[in-house]
Amino acid sequence: MNQLLISENTGAFKETGKAIISLDVLQKGVEDYFFLGSFSAFREKNSMDVTGKHDDRIRAILKDCLMQFSNLDWKNIKPIAVSTYLPKTPKLMVEHPGIGFFKSFTELYKNITFTDSSITFKDNKHRPQKLFLDDRIHKRALYYAYSNGENVFINASNYSGEKHFVKTKQFKNYLLFNDSFIQQGKASGASMAFGVLGLLASEQRVHVLLDLFSGQYHVLDRRTITNLLNKIEYKDLYKLYRQKPYNIEVMYSILETLSNEMGDEKLKQKFQI
Repeated sequence: MNQLLISENTGAFKETGKAIISLDVLQKGVEDYFFLGSFSAFREKNSMDVTGKHDDRIRAILKDCLMQFSNLDWKNIKPIAVSTYLPKTPKLMVEHPGIGFFKSFTELYKNITFTDSSITFKDNKHRPQKLFLDDRIHKRALYYAYSNGENVFINASNYSGEKHFVKTKQFKNYLLFNDSFIQQGKASGASMAFGVLGLLASEQRVHVLLDLFSGQYHVLDRRTITNLLNKIEYKDLYKLYRQKPYNIEVMYSILETLSNEMGDEKLKQKFQI
């Protein structure tokens, strides 16, 4: 199982429930495994209340994958010997990203990309930090990330339900990006207090670090950043941050300076990552 994502995005007049799955079928050999195929499925439903139907969508995408597997032309299947071993260090920390799509975080960890000629991005020169698909429906949430060989773009469907890929910048063993990000802790309280508009109101643009070891997202709380930089020794960094609070190049420079001055472990403690 590479990915199983269940989410709901609340708008002003409707909720959208989504279920995404990506899995590989392996056959156990004597000492290793043999790869038979990769399968993925996606279901989405708009309703006034989608929570009660999440289990139906999970069953549906599992069935879709099983049906894809059962319909394989076994005469033409050539099992490929594979290893389930994960390297100790994410490949992106020691090599440039490949060109193409990453099916899941596991592929991102291993830096294994694949091409999909059916997917094209819009010409979006005025917003270089984001990539938008020409076809917003087609496979938009089946892929975890995309790389152009220089930068990795994370699929926003992983954390907010949005329909774009956002540019990241590698900082040590993290990928740094800035985007609208639903923080579950705040979202719960907001939803209870303000109804269907609650989750919409709680979706804020923030800096986020994606841990390349664990796949966990860490939100860099704006209040924490402000409190940390609003000191005499960091007045220049604070001024820069106030001028461009959503710029990842600026945030990268701030994190690099803080890391050099206080060390990585203390920096992690400050941001609780």
